[in-house]
Amino acid sequence: MATLHASYALGLEFNCVRAKVTGVLTNVDLSMCKGSVGDKPQSLSKAIHEMNPDTDAKRVAKDAEQQAKDDLKDLGA
Repeated sequence: MATLHASYALGLEFNCVRAKVTGVLTNVDLSMCKGSVGDKPQSLSKAIHEMNPDTDAKRVAKDAEQQAKDDLKDLGA
């Protein structure tokens, strides 16, 4: 969920961020992704920085992770 929040906040392609964070490749076309994809899982902040080096990746990742926690809390999980 944090990956989804971060990709939406920055306008990044979700499938690219997801592939970088999980290290899992699917049949989705990832040719538009910046940097390496699917080699090994990366932290969310590292994936964000690789795709958008001009942003404060640590802050965006922290915010996205908090939003995901809040979402789960709202759902009672």
